[in-house]
Amino acid sequence: MSERLELKISRKAMYFLQIYRKALFPDRELSAEVSNGYVVGRAFEEIADVGHDINWKLIQDYSKKITTPEGSFVTDMRFSEKTMKALDEYRDLFQKFFVGRVYRPFVVKLVLLAAYQRHTKGKDFMLLIENIMNE
Repeated sequence: MSERLELKISRKAMYFLQIYRKALFPDRELSAEVSNGYVVGRAFEEIADVGHDINWKLIQDYSKKITTPEGSFVTDMRFSEKTMKALDEYRDLFQKFFVGRVYRPFVVKLVLLAAYQRHTKGKDFMLLIENIMNE
């Protein structure tokens, strides 16, 4: 069973979603068939065994180094029950690391970036970002 969730995500989060999607599905045709909710679910799966050990402040610092246009999108994503549970668990976890209320779009953004890092085995992260931005 899945749940539809409306999220207001930043352009940066959408950018992370796209680069992670490209890393998972290099074939454009296959990539186009995969929903955003599925990609986010795969991101949570990618870090499931190490999520509590990740330096989330460092991931946030990486995020701040990447410049994207300002703005946000309101989008509907369909998540599995497992993904929804993980999203809420990470939101609770992030309360320990970050000041203020932690919103789901923030969790999605950092999880996507962490999953991308893990998927690419942390290879010169900034170089990879620059290469993708120049495509």
